[in-house]
Amino acid sequence: MGNTGFKPASDPDTNWRIQHTLMRKNLVYDYVDLHLGGRLITERSQATNSETTAAASSASGGGSAGRASGGSASTASTSQEPPDADGTTAASWMEHVKEIATNELKKYLYKDGKGATVIKPYYGEWCEEMKRLLSDEKEETRMQFSDSEYMEDLFNRFQPHKACWNLKKRGWMGETPLLLCYVMNTPEHIQVARALLEVYPQMALDVYEGREFFGESSLHFAVANGDFESVKLLIEMGADINQRATGRFFRPKDQKDDPSGETNYEGEAYFGEYPLAFAASRGDIKIYDYLIEKGAEPNKEDSFGNTVLHMAVIHDQREMFVHAVRHETHPAYAIQNKQKLTPLTLASKLGRSKMFRKILDLGSVENWRFGDICCSLYPLATLDSITPTGQTDWRSALWHIVKGDTDDHLEMLEGAVVNQLLKEKWMTFAKLRFTCEILVCMSCLAKMVEVGFEIWSQRLVGFLKNCVHAPSQTIYLISCVLVLLCIPFRFAELYVVEDVLLMGWSVTGPFVVMVYKMCTGDLFRFGVIYLIFLIGFTTGFFFLFRDVQSPDENVQKFFTVGAIVLNLFQMTLGEFEYEVFDSSRYPELSKLVFFVFMILMSVLLLQMLIAMMGNTYRKVISRAKKEWRRQWANMVLVLERTSFRTKSLRRYHEKYSKVLEESAQPPYPYSSGSSSRGLMVINKEAESDSEKP
Repeated sequence: MGNTGFKPASDPDTNWRIQHTLMRKNLVYDYVDLHLGGRLITERSQATNSETTAAASSASGGGSAGRASGGSASTASTSQEPPDADGTTAASWMEHVKEIATNELKKYLYKDGKGATVIKPYYGEWCEEMKRLLSDEKEETRMQFSDSEYMEDLFNRFQPHKACWNLKKRGWMGETPLLLCYVMNTPEHIQVARALLEVYPQMALDVYEGREFFGESSLHFAVANGDFESVKLLIEMGADINQRATGRFFRPKDQKDDPSGETNYEGEAYFGEYPLAFAASRGDIKIYDYLIEKGAEPNKEDSFGNTVLHMAVIHDQREMFVHAVRHETHPAYAIQNKQKLTPLTLASKLGRSKMFRKILDLGSVENWRFGDICCSLYPLATLDSITPTGQTDWRSALWHIVKGDTDDHLEMLEGAVVNQLLKEKWMTFAKLRFTCEILVCMSCLAKMVEVGFEIWSQRLVGFLKNCVHAPSQTIYLISCVLVLLCIPFRFAELYVVEDVLLMGWSVTGPFVVMVYKMCTGDLFRFGVIYLIFLIGFTTGFFFLFRDVQSPDENVQKFFTVGAIVLNLFQMTLGEFEYEVFDSSRYPELSKLVFFVFMILMSVLLLQMLIAMMGNTYRKVISRAKKEWRRQWANMVLVLERTSFRTKSLRRYHEKYSKVLEESAQPPYPYSSGSSSRGLMVINKEAESDSEKP
């Protein structure tokens, strides 16, 4: 289904302003509006008031009769229907609303409420009418309509569909009083909605037709509100259980204006388009089970290829995920979305660390258990960066975790499974390769030092002449230079530019991270502020010592700008000659400037730098080990994809993994295909999640 035939203003404030302006002209809002008003609501209040008055009068009259006739009046009084909290019975005011619906709403409905099918030409006419209302009076701003315009939207695809409320008698976004009742979601509005559905059941088929909320039905609202009774009623009345809400409002933020490319799926109202996906996003197991019972399909994909499992991951609904996977009648399966992400790899990309561990545990196969020690096999499909054929899986969970930049991604690296996988890779091939690269770099560096001594002793011309007569030696020297030039390029592949030779060892790695952050953060900010003050005080001292003649070397340090800069830097560290200011043109002023300089530079700025470094140290030291582990993991992946052939990687993959027998396939495979190999991990835990009921 779709609607791009008219495009309202991109500014949300403008859209709402237009809607509230049109409310005064549209008869739909006479019955239910967005201000807790409308005739159906106010008439209900009037009915409540009249019933309250009638009940009071009846009570008064009944009391008089009781005094006259004794117990008979009391018996008659108790036979009346008791009033509700508002002083009226629910049946009385519902009948009043139904009467309004029966007498006044038929003229707004197709075939007196029996419904009709909305086809493309008729839908196009409505789009043109809405554009006419929304467009400016100036001809150059008026939008032109074409038949293909509303048929080519990436998300909204128009399909003929049944409707009850006449399309040309709706609000500018295609809303109806029933939809507005579920939008407002107050007890009064829900009761009015129930009365409308009892009179016109076909209203349950009506959906928003405007581009912003296209496809959203009353069922979507009921699920989003967690209103189980309304969900049951709407489905009983024939609501489409697979209706899709594909409007702009329901897309991720980065897909609203430019619906193309990759996305992080972040959005206030991105719930997966289907009512079942809405329930999964909310974690509402009761509504989820009911929708499944009524025929909803958990493996249906939305416009981004996401299923209910993807939506549970996006909204971090772990209990809902387990329930959907283990559903008795219609379990959900791991399907790749349009970004080739399974629920596991999606959790790794979004940094859902707890969800990631939950999915891993669901897919594990327990081998043995001794007390609280458990040995399990974890399938490597979509988890490992090496496929069983030796190819690099650029969409693997390990790849997303290493490239992630949040604290949750660091937590994932600390997990038993990922940590064990990285250790196996390191011991199998990366450690030896890394050591060899260090030795090669050191030997090349030693050779270049030796060449430097040769150039110093023979001079450059003599050295070049020797190179001409020794081509093999020249080629070797060039290879050494090229090897050393690889180091900066290796730096460029890392997220932070650090010394790879130190980063590979846990003893020095965390401190390299710490020093780097201090240099790029604290020292940089300090340097900018220090430079500003230094320029100002340099100018001041230059004019205070201008045209001064003195043989004293300390005084001469203030004669040139360069010398003053170096002298002030030395003074910042506490080394200065106080008597030198007596030789300036204005000794008292010079001493005052010096005093201000020492307060600002030596006391304030240096102490501020120390405090900033201390703060950085406290922040980094708590996660330094994790930061080092990420750099170490990144280095393992760099070596993996740049230093080995496919055949070698396949051999290494088989070396650190185990074969999963057909009888030992995981209860929940977190990839769409069967897993042939797994990683053995021994954990100390109370109970394996894969065996929990």
